[in-house]
Amino acid sequence: MHARLETIAKKLRHAEMLATTCAINIEKRFFSDHPYRICFTRLRNKAQYAAEIIDFYADCLPADRELDVDQVERVIETEKWFFVAVLSVIEYSMPSLLGERGTDKLRAVASNGPFSSFLERAESENAIDANERSLLEFASKVRNDLIHRNGVSRANAKMIFQQINFNLIKDEMIEGHWGMLTDLGTLAIYSVAGIIEDIESNLHCEAQG
Repeated sequence: MHARLETIAKKLRHAEMLATTCAINIEKRFFSDHPYRICFTRLRNKAQYAAEIIDFYADCLPADRELDVDQVERVIETEKWFFVAVLSVIEYSMPSLLGERGTDKLRAVASNGPFSSFLERAESENAIDANERSLLEFASKVRNDLIHRNGVSRANAKMIFQQINFNLIKDEMIEGHWGMLTDLGTLAIYSVAGIIEDIESNLHCEAQG
């Protein structure tokens, strides 16, 4: 496999393994069709599909040649699809992750959006912590720019994780480092585990006060 494609494939397989491990742990802790496990299963599937695409594409390319511009673009498009799909699963899953817990306002904004309002409300009710909110807000900005602005950033934004800089520059294409979107998608998957712990620890059904 071409070295650059192998880098992306490994990142996607790591995301798949992360979601799989979380799903297994959830099944042990709760039950097989629990909303938490369903969410992680969906996330695993997105990573698996994207990894399979990269694996298939790699078989078509010589391992000893530099990728040309079009070939690099195809890989980036696969990363975009994975990243957008992960954010979509997370946003879609929030009402089922909450269930009947939290305030009426929190459950309503989880179902009806906008996602930015949900994140703000969720932090105020301790359904997520500040780090989770910051990550998902940044990821949502990237997702929105990819979908609605053809990948051109609306505003300057920055996030640092494990000495990797994620930068958005106003009116410039979102590029970042090779694998940036896959890394962001993987971090978003990781954040779901933290959100579940916050929900379990801090939220109660309205009937319980």
